[in-house]
Amino acid sequence: MACSQFWEYKDASSLSHSNLSPGLFVPSFSHWMPPTDGVVKCNVDEPFFSSSHVGGGGAVFQDSRGTILQTVVFSPFSATTATVAEAICVRKAVLWAISSSFARVWFECDSMIVIQAVSGVAPGPLEIHLVVFDVQVTLRRFNFYRISHVYRTDGEMMSNSYRSPARVYLCSFLFISQILVLFSQAANNIPQGQLVRDGETILSSGENFVLGFFSPENSTSRYVGIWYKKVSEQTVIWVANRESPISGKNGTLTVGNDGNLLIADGNGKSVWSTNASISGNSTAVLQESADLVLNNDTNHVLWQSFAHPTDTFLTTMKAYANDQIGEIRSFTSWKSPNDPSPGNYSMGIDPRGSPQIVVWEQNKRRWRSGHWDGQFFMGAPRIKALYSYGFKLNNDADGEYFTYTTMNTTQIVRFMITWDGFGEHLFWEESNKNWTVLHKEPSVQCDEYNKCGNFGLCTVGDSQFCTCIEGFEAHNTSQWNNGNWSGGCVRRTPLQCDNSTSSDGFLAVEGLKFPDYADTVTVKNISECQTKCLTNCSCIAYAYLEGIDCMIWGGDLLDVERLEEGGGTLYVRVAESELGKMIIIAVVFGLNFEDRIQARKSG
Repeated sequence: MACSQFWEYKDASSLSHSNLSPGLFVPSFSHWMPPTDGVVKCNVDEPFFSSSHVGGGGAVFQDSRGTILQTVVFSPFSATTATVAEAICVRKAVLWAISSSFARVWFECDSMIVIQAVSGVAPGPLEIHLVVFDVQVTLRRFNFYRISHVYRTDGEMMSNSYRSPARVYLCSFLFISQILVLFSQAANNIPQGQLVRDGETILSSGENFVLGFFSPENSTSRYVGIWYKKVSEQTVIWVANRESPISGKNGTLTVGNDGNLLIADGNGKSVWSTNASISGNSTAVLQESADLVLNNDTNHVLWQSFAHPTDTFLTTMKAYANDQIGEIRSFTSWKSPNDPSPGNYSMGIDPRGSPQIVVWEQNKRRWRSGHWDGQFFMGAPRIKALYSYGFKLNNDADGEYFTYTTMNTTQIVRFMITWDGFGEHLFWEESNKNWTVLHKEPSVQCDEYNKCGNFGLCTVGDSQFCTCIEGFEAHNTSQWNNGNWSGGCVRRTPLQCDNSTSSDGFLAVEGLKFPDYADTVTVKNISECQTKCLTNCSCIAYAYLEGIDCMIWGGDLLDVERLEEGGGTLYVRVAESELGKMIIIAVVFGLNFEDRIQARKSG
């Protein structure tokens, strides 16, 4: 004989969700029966696969005549035990009933532990407490509800059963059949209401990335992060609660009632949330790109981890260069090798003039790649061959952004800002089971930002690597000669742009990583670029590259480096007396400087 034990509370609105008293429920026993008129009955069932720790389930909603109103199959989810899976299914069924606007519902499942925990008769195991609490809170939203546990008496179930048993058990069979098909693939999502506990993981569809709890080496603090599945050395590429670690292994990750991803500690206290503006249901999905995405029912992206990176740039990501926003410090280092909280260094894109990669130490620049010329970053010739293949500047409705493509799509490549302030390009060597650093910046003295000071010139490979740009001299000769170049250089002769009897000109300095803080103007050719600078007394230097256009500098020339190979030509403004035989262009009152010299000779 199929029987049920149930607890009923008719005035749900007066129930305190913080302390459900068993005295508020009246235990009773009866044959399994349909609901009374006006009440919808919901039968919940779940299969659980202990080998893979994956659960699922479904629910049937029927009226007093046995008419099936709705059926629902729940997506596969991670669960540690069958009891956890049953609790999750009950919560999903309760949420489904709310979304279907059922006001009077009788819920029934075959787990006495879950029903007694929800009713308050017995607390149940710790692992279901958070789910049970959610169910208790949600039940208060019904005008009437009943919860019951169904069980069977040996040998009598077939002779005494619900008046339409075939329909009920056929539906359960169909649920399990559909779920078995869904379980042929590992779950890569977290539906709303599902708990991911410490020790459980979510896999991307191709099983290349893992989402779960971890502790850094030599640390007991627990964090939620994403790491490579097929890399034997655990390599965390994203951390959620990097500023709010959990003590102990009782933390949980879930999509809460408000639709946001949230991390809670062992006491149920939220330590991190996506804090997105969400209405309706949502699901978190770990994509094969390693992007953790929060979608609504129409697959609209509500939040994504790629928009909130940690310290790592992947080949599947976009690094935006937005002129309207300015500097975008997308990636922030760990504080130490064992502490993922934000450290002292950051890496990102400065779009001014032409985009360039920059590493900052707090608010000071530490290194920059030089400007993007359409094919390469001008100041990074040592990585030219690799970068020329991989990096590409794209444009879409959201603005300009860089992507990186490997020569071999099976290669595992990443870029990161290390805890001690280096931008690294790494490649996983499966044969050696380790990460190989392909490039590390800064790597030589001249890579250090503004090594030789303002108007100084750092020459790679030169024993006397700091000199002044022609027309300039050391600001403090004594310090300069003692190897302290921080004071930089100053002009030997003031500019004469506003002087009616004299003029300025330009000296060409070749093979450079151009100075920082350039502005660009649109011109047709280099002559127009020259004119733009010559007619503006505040213009200190200019350069022209087809991949960038006309670049002009209006302040001190910072971080100028002469490269071992490549580089561009910079035209630096100096007073007429500094030109000597290296006259490039000068204009006084509309006359070309060379014409002026010829006029003097003729006069």
